[in-house]
Amino acid sequence: MSTTSYSKVFDIVTKLIGSEGEGEYTATPSNRGTSTAPSKSNSKVSAVTGEEKKANIKRIAEYLKSIGITREGALGLIGNILGESQANPKASERNSAIGGKGGIGIVQWTASRRRKLEEAAGGNIETRNDLNFQLQYLEKELKKSYKSVYNKLTTSTSLEETTIFVLERFEVPATYLTRKTNPDAYTATKDKRINYAKSIISIIDEVYKD
Repeated sequence: MSTTSYSKVFDIVTKLIGSEGEGEYTATPSNRGTSTAPSKSNSKVSAVTGEEKKANIKRIAEYLKSIGITREGALGLIGNILGESQANPKASERNSAIGGKGGIGIVQWTASRRRKLEEAAGGNIETRNDLNFQLQYLEKELKKSYKSVYNKLTTSTSLEETTIFVLERFEVPATYLTRKTNPDAYTATKDKRINYAKSIISIIDEVYKD
């Protein structure tokens, strides 16, 4: 799908994305969920296959490179994306219908962030679930509401540092919110996402080789 297909949508998207990032968005375990890849029991769509996932990872990396994100920034962000959705734009945590609850898409947009994503998609499921659309929306969200995260992604030289920064400042899973009472769960989440990032180095290097 062409990156210009949604130009009219994105004329208004910056008005739809609020300033809920950068410390103004208060996430709680009840409205953020567990922020892990959907399991068979609650996913409303089929998981992407190995080849589909690889193609999606490559496409995401290509887009991130095009907007100035470094190799390490791409690794850290995509490591989190794999932890959230396995790079499946159709991934649904609880309810895949427009206006439903739970996380949706590659970064599992939740609560007000999900509503704004769906509004930007014009309430159309096919548009909302399109990977190119989600990448364009992600770019706008990072640049408007999560500037510190975007800055980190465009200057990063550390895979581990970037993965943790995105995890704590952008994804904000329940295991991070409850880290003081259950530090082992947060450590497991953090380590898993760093390992996801390391597992895709060959794919990312293919994109960033030039």
